[in-house]
Amino acid sequence: MNTQASRDILSDAFDRVHQYITDYLGATPHRSPAHVNNTLKSEHINQVANLQKSLQIFEENVEEVRHLVLNTNRKLRMSEVEAFTETLTRIGRNAAKLKTQFPTLQYELQKQIKTNMERIVCEEKFIKEETAQIDQCLRRCKTLANMMVTMKKLAMVQDPSLNVSKIEKNNNNRTLFTLKENDSTNSSIKFMQNNQINGCNDGINMQQQTVNEKLNKQILPPLIPPPPIYYEGTSTRNSKRNADANVLDTILDELTNTVQRDMRSKSKSPSSTMSLSNARNSPPKPPERHSTIDVRNRFTSSEIHEMQRRAIESVSPIPG
Repeated sequence: MNTQASRDILSDAFDRVHQYITDYLGATPHRSPAHVNNTLKSEHINQVANLQKSLQIFEENVEEVRHLVLNTNRKLRMSEVEAFTETLTRIGRNAAKLKTQFPTLQYELQKQIKTNMERIVCEEKFIKEETAQIDQCLRRCKTLANMMVTMKKLAMVQDPSLNVSKIEKNNNNRTLFTLKENDSTNSSIKFMQNNQINGCNDGINMQQQTVNEKLNKQILPPLIPPPPIYYEGTSTRNSKRNADANVLDTILDELTNTVQRDMRSKSKSPSSTMSLSNARNSPPKPPERHSTIDVRNRFTSSEIHEMQRRAIESVSPIPG
């Protein structure tokens, strides 16, 4: 009992001090309504718990005294009844106080619930409205995108600057194509010129090699056939065939030397110089080749017989 009374006294003193500070000093604690409501609710719960505990203790004491009076010879005294009455009065006052204080807490809690409900409803409404607005914005963006596509197609047809830029682009492409064709043509011409120069150089080199070979043949003496003593063969027929073969070889050597002298005389003439200069500026020509038929066409039959006679006399043995 004394513990409950001391708690009540301390709670009242705390409330008076807090009210004094609020009224005279203007100090307003910076607390949110939800925090205040939670504090009030906690205090109310504690007070109800203390009230229930006090009632439980009072009921146990009364039941004990009643049991002793009924079951034993113990006499009930007036002082005990007055003490029980005073305790019950104090417990009733606490319950009445809680009853009078609870509507304020109830009002604050209902206000908080209403505020929370309004906030929840507003948030739900916000979610629905924002979703609808976002969907509407997306639909408008889609419509505007289709409109932009249509306007772009129209501008591609009607914009004169775009047409001018297209014409300039086409002209630039044509110019680049022409330049590429000119470069390819120039490169092909240069390639052909290089081939011609290389061909001329090859022709000159071949002609120089031919002249060198001819000069070497002119410088070297013709081969002298061996005497008939060293010829093999026992019969007259074989010796005659060998003599005919040597005669023909001598005739061919004589004809070859004659052709080489004619070629050298022609190479020293101015016409050959002109032909050489022309050969440098023109593609190379293959070297001339004189067959036996061409050589026979160059000489008469009497000259050929004379050459044969000389060749036979030069290879025939000296008589006696």
